[in-house]
Amino acid sequence: MPDEEYSGPLWDKTTCRSGHGYFFYDKHHTPNHVDDAQWLPSLSHADEFAIFNQADIHIIEDAKGNLFGIRRSPDGIVLPLGTELQEVAEFPYTRPPRAWHGYPLRPLLRIDRKHLPVPRAALRRMEEIGWITANQRRRLSGGKHICVQEL
Repeated sequence: MPDEEYSGPLWDKTTCRSGHGYFFYDKHHTPNHVDDAQWLPSLSHADEFAIFNQADIHIIEDAKGNLFGIRRSPDGIVLPLGTELQEVAEFPYTRPPRAWHGYPLRPLLRIDRKHLPVPRAALRRMEEIGWITANQRRRLSGGKHICVQEL
């Protein structure tokens, strides 16, 4: 149920490292918001929060403090997290004590190459901690998907 202060339900846990609150922005969970990125309907709130929590734990951020996360299988394979096969989520910086939210980044192949959605430093950090390989980092940097799976 939506919290009166937020445009969607507020999660009852905070991130382990920074204590960030999180809410599930309705527009990223409602298919009739066609202009807004959508999380996969099969992704639970717990899964979405886990992506955010891991991004915070491992400090996958840009210079503005935005966090970036990916969804991985138990054996480390990168999985889509958005309805358009998006593989990376962005969690825009939010000034405390406000709760954060996130959304899947648009498919990389549609992005203007001058404005890559994932900062190179965040991609390097993902590689450094073993979330992605050097080849996957290069693919994301080049505007290509790293997994090709049917949903």
